[in-house]
Amino acid sequence: MNNGKKLCRKCKMEIDKNAKRCPYCNTKPHSKVAIIILIILIFFTVIYPIYEWWYYKYYVTEKVRRDYSMNIPSIVYQIDEVV
Repeated sequence: MNNGKKLCRKCKMEIDKNAKRCPYCNTKPHSKVAIIILIILIFFTVIYPIYEWWYYKYYVTEKVRRDYSMNIPSIVYQIDEVV
């Protein structure tokens, strides 16, 4: 695999590095752009929602619990009743 040659992913024959299709089995080689787009799509459809779920479940809810347990001052409205 030298001199500008690569292996076909289907038939494993050596083909030219710049070939659009394999001359033996007529298969297109993988495009690097297509692989990068696929990785980005997997990230945004699988990994990012899992991260968001984890972030909300473990960080945001724990922060709210800590704030309540530390008695952080909040706005309290007191109603004075006139009788």
